[in-house]
Amino acid sequence: MGVYLCIAWLAPPELRTILIGVALLLSCLLCVALGSWAERHWRTADPGVFVLDEVAGFLLCVLLFQSSTVLGTALWAFLASRAFDVIKPWPVYKMEELPGGVGILLDDLLASLYAVIFLHAAAYFFPIFFAKLG
Repeated sequence: MGVYLCIAWLAPPELRTILIGVALLLSCLLCVALGSWAERHWRTADPGVFVLDEVAGFLLCVLLFQSSTVLGTALWAFLASRAFDVIKPWPVYKMEELPGGVGILLDDLLASLYAVIFLHAAAYFFPIFFAKLG
């Protein structure tokens, strides 16, 4: 969340989307590159202390869903992307079966796509709620 908040508050508005996209790309590349190492190092599949996948999922969510404020966007994206990562609807949980960093990353990115769809639908059907809280 910190990466997004720094970009959103410090970068000129015309560069925000590009910088968030670059941060997303870098976090994805690092996650894939380091994922297998993390699994070996912590001796478990998708270790909880390895959070580059969550960073990538969060950044994808803020890239595709913007609320009326920076803090609202950060809050909604964080809550929704984490919720869908925990719930793991089909086929999110199937992505974990892929090897190494690819599996670690893809389940979070797909969960974040579900989160984006949910957030857009919620903002459409409950605009007053979203305007007041975010």
